[in-house]
Amino acid sequence: MKKLLLIMSVFVTTAVFAQKDISTTLTTPTPYSAIINGIPVSPSGKIVNLGPALTAQDTIFVIMCFNQNGSLVPITHTVNGTAGIRWGANISHGAVATNGVLDFTVTPSLPFNITTFSGASICAVAYLQNGGNVDVNIVNNSSCNQVTMTVNAGINDMAAISNSVKVFPNPAKDVINFAIEGNLAKSISVMDITGKLIENVGTSFGESQINLNNYSNGIYLYQIKAQDGQLIKSGKFTVSK
Repeated sequence: MKKLLLIMSVFVTTAVFAQKDISTTLTTPTPYSAIINGIPVSPSGKIVNLGPALTAQDTIFVIMCFNQNGSLVPITHTVNGTAGIRWGANISHGAVATNGVLDFTVTPSLPFNITTFSGASICAVAYLQNGGNVDVNIVNNSSCNQVTMTVNAGINDMAAISNSVKVFPNPAKDVINFAIEGNLAKSISVMDITGKLIENVGTSFGESQINLNNYSNGIYLYQIKAQDGQLIKSGKFTVSK
């Protein structure tokens, strides 16, 4: 029986002629996502089976890795005071045909305390075990989206996140939408032109929509803030009905 098995030790270089057995692609987090210690981060993506069909009894593991100058190194974190826990998951699934696609999510345990990287790309990695022979060709069984992660975002990181903010449509009539790269943004405050607070709304996966039914025509100010209250971006939009 074929098994997809995560190898959590030594990685070796892939020969250029090696057969690619499985492909993994991250869909979240998005570029410039920022990790704040103690806040959960749940990467998700897709696995494509490029080899023979899998059955429900085959085991699929996914682990998150750094991409450090072309070398993939497992990301570790602290769980209940124990350091060095690999950031990975056993993925439940049914049958997966050749070229079949399987969605996955890797959910961390809390507290989630990554302190060892900033500005590194991360990848989702899986390995193939076929007939007892482990395929340790990491490039065969992984893909890296060059997703830049940060820890407790600094000035340069905040500038990148701020530049990603989209507020639309503007002028707005019925709703105003906010889209911010990554998972750092946690709240959006809207004020009138005098600075009086109108409402405060949360964000979900960097997105938020505000209903403008109770808004009068005019100019409004907004502030987008992180979990710790750090200002990501401020600006204005116009309501015109």
